[in-house]
Amino acid sequence: MNPANIQTIRAFIAVDLPANLKKEIAFIQQSLRPHFSRAKVSWVRSENMHLTLKFLGDVPLKDITKIITACDFVKEEPAFELHLNGLGFFPGLRKPKVLWCGYESSAALARVQNQIETALDSMGFAAENKPFVAHLTLARIKEINSNPAAPCYVDMTAVQEYLKKTPVSMFHPVRSIKLIKSRLSPKGSEYTGLHEWKLKFD
Repeated sequence: MNPANIQTIRAFIAVDLPANLKKEIAFIQQSLRPHFSRAKVSWVRSENMHLTLKFLGDVPLKDITKIITACDFVKEEPAFELHLNGLGFFPGLRKPKVLWCGYESSAALARVQNQIETALDSMGFAAENKPFVAHLTLARIKEINSNPAAPCYVDMTAVQEYLKKTPVSMFHPVRSIKLIKSRLSPKGSEYTGLHEWKLKFD
């Protein structure tokens, strides 16, 4: 824990998404909302959509430059393309907490994410103890119930059937990685770019 006199910012490293993809994700969210009309759900604003590679938490301001330097290797990585190809829930359908849109496995993404983990682990940002799962968080489910008489009832069987009939397949390029500042406000999280590592591309 940082002493109270050390100024910190909440930050993470992520892939930002193209505006057109954010609009498509927003359309998917809108189509799913009716299924969760009785549940207590926090929908992620489409403009805040991103693919998190490394959550840093509260970072001392003095360490921001060190983080940027440690991850400068990213500039030598070639640009690549990612494929969004499915919807699901964490930890599962029985007790869903997060609605997500998942990515197809990508060797390029896995390599960059792993290198970032390794570079920052030596700075005290401990590597995750679970495998990296590339996904976009669409919603956080705060209260839900499988009992039709309950106020927060959701028919998850119907939701599962809907997802099967609504395949997701979207591609988008990754031409940079960003260090982003997160600030909580009454309207939700507000994100500000602190640094951008541009990948190599023609």
